[in-house]
Amino acid sequence: MSAGKRQARRLPRSRRRHPVQAHSSVGIHPPDEAIARRVAQLETSLADGFAAATAKRMAEVLHDAEADAHVLGDRNRLGRAAAYLTEAFRETGDLDRSRATGERAIVMAADLGDV
Repeated sequence: MSAGKRQARRLPRSRRRHPVQAHSSVGIHPPDEAIARRVAQLETSLADGFAAATAKRMAEVLHDAEADAHVLGDRNRLGRAAAYLTEAFRETGDLDRSRATGERAIVMAADLGDV
C-alpha cells in the first residue's frame, strides 16, 4: 500500500478529498462531469455489491446456525436465527423470503412470550 493511501485512511472523513477534487488541488484539469458521475456510480455499485455479498454469506452462516438450533431443540436460537435471516434476505432483495421468515420469527417470539 502506498504512503498516500495509508495517509488518506488516517485522515478524518471531513478532510479526505474525492478523486475529482484532488485533481484541481494539484493543478490537473478535473475530468468532465460525465466521468465524475460514472466514477460515483461505480463507487456506489461496488458498495452495493459488497453489501449483497456480505448479506448472502451471512444468510449461509445463519442457515447453519438455524439447523444446529433445530437439532438442539433450542427455540430461542431458532427465533434469533429467523430474525437475523429476515434482514439477510431483505439485504439480498429476496423480499418474499424476508417477509415469511420475519413472520415466522414473530410467531416464535410470541410462543416464547418474548414480544
